[in-house]
Amino acid sequence: MDKTEYNKKYRLDHITYFHEYDKERYLTNKDDILVNKKEDREKYPDKYKKRDKLNYRKLRIQVIMALGEKCVDCRTMDIRVLDAHHINGGGSQQFKTFGNYKKYYKYIIDNPTEFLLLCANCHRIRHYGDLDG
Repeated sequence: MDKTEYNKKYRLDHITYFHEYDKERYLTNKDDILVNKKEDREKYPDKYKKRDKLNYRKLRIQVIMALGEKCVDCRTMDIRVLDAHHINGGGSQQFKTFGNYKKYYKYIIDNPTEFLLLCANCHRIRHYGDLDG
């Protein structure tokens, strides 16, 4: 077993200790850690942009899975066009109260009965209705 494998095994065997240690370290050095994180984000914007985009996609897929994986009207499963539709309306105002997509998506995952999964076309039709009448 090489050193890297040994370190991984050791950390897994002592996971509770490391969780407590990391938590305590964070709480005692929170201000410094946050400043360093902000400086790192400014120094390496491309690294964080890629990571943020990947995290957004992962969370969006979790939302789609929580809401049924396909449009409730036309049954399309193309994740590029699927949207969460707020059943009771007011979705954009509610989004503003959360402030960012992460909190809002986590809310959707925790409360799937308040939303429908619609493709972009069906979503627009629900919002704008029949334009002939």
